[in-house]
Amino acid sequence: AAVGLPTLRLVRVRIGDWTIEGLDQGQWKEVPARLY
Repeated sequence: AAVGLPTLRLVRVRIGDWTIEGLDQGQWKEVPARLY
């Protein structure tokens, strides 16, 4: 990555207003098509 070390794990926790807060591992959240 930026300091010359490999990225071993990358986890997105937020994209815009969407977050994974409150979701357990393996859970998912349905997002209405109009929000894409």
